[in-house]
Amino acid sequence: NCTSLVTAPTFENVTTVGEDGFTTCFYNCTSLVTAPTFENVTTVGEDGFTTCFYNCTSLVTAPTFENVTTVGGNSFAGCFSGCTSLVTAPTFENVISFGGRNNFESCFYNCTSLVTPPTFENLTSVQIGSFDSCFRNCTALVTSPKFDKVTEGVYNSFKYCFKGCTSLETITAPSPSSWTSSHFTDWVDGVPSTGTFYKKAGLTIPSGTSGIPEGWTVVEV
Repeated sequence: NCTSLVTAPTFENVTTVGEDGFTTCFYNCTSLVTAPTFENVTTVGEDGFTTCFYNCTSLVTAPTFENVTTVGGNSFAGCFSGCTSLVTAPTFENVISFGGRNNFESCFYNCTSLVTPPTFENLTSVQIGSFDSCFRNCTALVTSPKFDKVTEGVYNSFKYCFKGCTSLETITAPSPSSWTSSHFTDWVDGVPSTGTFYKKAGLTIPSGTSGIPEGWTVVEV
């Protein structure tokens, strides 16, 4: 609740964030424009950044997490929820798998200006609730992250993930051996009536809010 804080301190020498490390750290800092630097962090423990930047409504630039390789349970749950000025999400290009559960639950919920999603280009497996409501109500989001390397999914791992993303035009879907709707409960509920859906060749996915949005063009890759 430091509502006058504009610029955050740097944490450039931090390499490991332990349990509850930055939980609620900048919660409701409504004047914060520039986030701190976490460019050398490689490991994030359970609840490491839970609701860290919650409701930072002026935050435009996200911190850097490009060197993070290990992510614990709830580690980024609600982290940027309500950051209505955030345009570009951080990258998580070196994360391969998740520990715990609900890792990015509601992470970007109601980030209504978010255009560029985070990068998860090397992610191969997820946990229960990992992306539950992650991009829910991101009404400016045009393209989903590329989840095509994710070959394992579990219950509710993508539940409500893109629910209410009214500008979404492109989705690159995970590539499990078979599609289980309970892993994707209403994940595309409320998306536009047209768009392009990229999926693994040969993978059968039902139409509807828990699969391929009705009316979308399917491209097999």
